[in-house]
Amino acid sequence: MLKKIKLELIILLIISLIVFTLQSFDFFIFGLIKNLFLSNHMVHLKEFFVNITEIGSSFWYFSIALVLLVVCLVLKKTIYKNVIFLNKLINFSIWIILYLFVAGIVTQIIKHLVGRARPNYSETNGVFEFFTTNSNFHSFPSGHASTIFMVVLIFALIFPKISYAFYVFGFIFGLSRVVVGAH
Repeated sequence: MLKKIKLELIILLIISLIVFTLQSFDFFIFGLIKNLFLSNHMVHLKEFFVNITEIGSSFWYFSIALVLLVVCLVLKKTIYKNVIFLNKLINFSIWIILYLFVAGIVTQIIKHLVGRARPNYSETNGVFEFFTTNSNFHSFPSGHASTIFMVVLIFALIFPKISYAFYVFGFIFGLSRVVVGAH
C-alpha cells in the first residue's frame, strides 16, 4: 500500500513540475487534440468524450453513497439488525463520502492557490493567476478527474484483479477533460 502511495505522489510531483515549468507543453497537446477532434470524421468520438466527462461530477457519487448509507441504516434499524454485510456497506458508504469530500477540498484548495488558466482563456489573459476565485483560472487540478480517479482507486482496491481496467477508464476520462476543452 505504501509503495502505491509513493508512486502516486511521484506522478503528482511530475505533473506539478510540468504544469509550472513546461507551460506551453500542455497547450501544445491541447492544440493537437482540438485540431484532431475538429475534423468531421471525429465528431462521434468527440460526442463520446463530451458525454463521458459528465461521469466525473462528484454529485453522482455523493448521491449514490448517501442513498446507500440511508437505505442500509434504515434496513439495519428495522429488519436486519445483525447483518454483517449491511455494516460493511455502511462503512463503505461513509468512506466513499469521506474520500470524495477530502479529495474535493484538496482539489479546490490547489485550484485556488495555483490559478492555472483554462486552455480557452489562457491565450489572451496569461497562464497563471495565483490565489484566485476566477473559475477561468481553475484548470489545475481537474475536479472531475480527481473525483473519477478517487472512485477508480476505491474500486481498484476492492477488485484488484481488474484494477487495470479501472485505471484505463480513469485515463480515458482524464483525456475527456482535455477533449472538451476544460483542461
